Amino acid sequence: MHKQKKNSIQIYGLIAIVTLIIALSFFYVDNNKGILKINAGGDEVSIFIDEEDKGTLNIEDQKNGLKIKKGEHSIILSKEGYWPWVSIINIERKQTINIYPFFIPKSSSGYIIPEEDPEYYSILDRFWTKTHINWEKNENTPKIVSGFESEIRASDFYKERQDVIIVAVENGIYALEINSSTTPNFQPIYKGTEPTFVKKDGNSIYVKDGEMLMEVMY
Repeated sequence: MHKQKKNSIQIYGLIAIVTLIIALSFFYVDNNKGILKINAGGDEVSIFIDEEDKGTLNIEDQKNGLKIKKGEHSIILSKEGYWPWVSIINIERKQTINIYPFFIPKSSSGYIIPEEDPEYYSILDRFWTKTHINWEKNENTPKIVSGFESEIRASDFYKERQDVIIVAVENGIYALEINSSTTPNFQPIYKGTEPTFVKKDGNSIYVKDGEMLMEVMY
């Protein structure tokens, strides 16, 4: 009887030790993580971390962020019908990193503005005004800006952001990040011959490509 009681105490003691070890390991793993916060309005996106599918999440539902172990990680965010957004982050223990993805439709919608349109000439006049913005250029300035700056026909900020711009260069109009320390995201809005643009509002631009005038949503 005394031996059985002793065995029971040993078993309970062993269970307590194992439970403590598991609890400590969970605490260590959880305490060795940082927080990734995705700022993209109310969009629902699919997320891949280090090429592992983490499923689909609604940005509004992850206000507390995603816990990620410390170290360098590749992040891919995607939405159906849009170009993916890619980044590399290096997160430290208990650090919070905010990312601000943007998504351009793979097939931008829009329409041609005919000469008979009452606003045709007033829109055309806008292309005679200043078509460039000023932004601070530094070591993170993308090569398409630093290498083709003299060839950029027009530039403006993307929507209401200061970290992403729209540029017309060569045969296209693109949105690109301008302060990313890694490879900047670079997504096409319009492809044509030799387009230029003026911004209409936060959802669309007027594009002039040769004799063709159009409004393109982005």
